[in-house]
Amino acid sequence: MVFTDADCRPFSNKWLQNIASAYSENTEIILAYGAYEKQKGLLNKLIRYETLYNALQYLSFAYVGLPFMATGRNLSYKKSVFVKNKGFNSHKNILYGDDDLFINEVATKKNTKITTESSSKTVSVPKQTFREYIQQKKRHLAAGFNYKTKNKIIIGTEILSRFLFYLIFLYFIVTDYQTKVVLTVFFIRAMMICCIIKFFAMKVKEQNNLFFIPIFDLLIPLINLYIVTTRYFKKDIVWK
Repeated sequence: MVFTDADCRPFSNKWLQNIASAYSENTEIILAYGAYEKQKGLLNKLIRYETLYNALQYLSFAYVGLPFMATGRNLSYKKSVFVKNKGFNSHKNILYGDDDLFINEVATKKNTKITTESSSKTVSVPKQTFREYIQQKKRHLAAGFNYKTKNKIIIGTEILSRFLFYLIFLYFIVTDYQTKVVLTVFFIRAMMICCIIKFFAMKVKEQNNLFFIPIFDLLIPLINLYIVTTRYFKKDIVWK
């Protein structure tokens, strides 16, 4: 079974062929990249960067044997694994993230493979306003609260490390401590991030402006922190 969303389109007429060819004898799940189409505006750049970064993260973890999520915009699994695990029964009372939580529950090192061929990606219509973008992120992040504990630790550690890096960087700059060394470390890290993301972007034929990468690298965790913090002070998200 292969899944995508109603507002998605295959990037290539070889989409199904590439998904099918990624299966092997013991494979039950295929994870692929679901992109957003390029449009004008800063919000579109932010959405496409975040989507690319998230894909790089979950596809990389799956590649090394630690699959933890997927996107319903581009996902495939065998009917047998769905039936064997009673489908979405374990999280049937959760209003969001059924595809994500199903993969988090059943994906393993042995039964999951990825495909990063550009011809296997899908392209979706992005949100047009910041308000719509935040509402979408709230639903996506809410599903993450139901991940396995080890997955939440892995994701949380990555986010925390970014916060600590920028906090320490800011502290050293304000206190004028070894400024040249600190700026050198900051520059090296920024260049490494840009190179890795640019390489992946080229692999999946995704355009990305290198200038915005260091900015979004800090901005997106701040947005996530805002959403997670406000989650505890507002009522649960309900689908209309």
